[in-house]
Amino acid sequence: MSLFASQTTKPVDIEGEGTFVIRKLNRKRLAKASRAIAIDAIAHVEALGGPGRLKALREMASDDTKKEAEAIRAAEKQAEEAGTNDGFAQHDKSVLIAEGVVSWPDGATPTMEQIEDLDPAVEERLAREVYDLSRPPLKND
Repeated sequence: MSLFASQTTKPVDIEGEGTFVIRKLNRKRLAKASRAIAIDAIAHVEALGGPGRLKALREMASDDTKKEAEAIRAAEKQAEEAGTNDGFAQHDKSVLIAEGVVSWPDGATPTMEQIEDLDPAVEERLAREVYDLSRPPLKND
């Protein structure tokens, strides 16, 4: 372990793609990824017509849809209470990759255009690796 988060690096081998080098993110860089996902959610609500329109859509939802949403919220709450919800879903994958990937397999520094063009499976794996290296430990760790 290093005194500075950014000095902690790790090679990540993705079959068929090569070895990427990632680094640990400090709390401010993790917060940046979290804010990005929140800003995205706010923009989505505004695109739907704002909070009032969203409330009206929820009220119009079928009973089955409401039950599914309640089940999802209950599972998320249970995972959080059990200490198994690691928070990955609350972080923007592109930001995690942009901040955490030091180099591509060819040694180059990734550009935002390349990051946005990643195959979804590669994006998920790289973002997850950066997050897991950076996040604070869970209760069960």
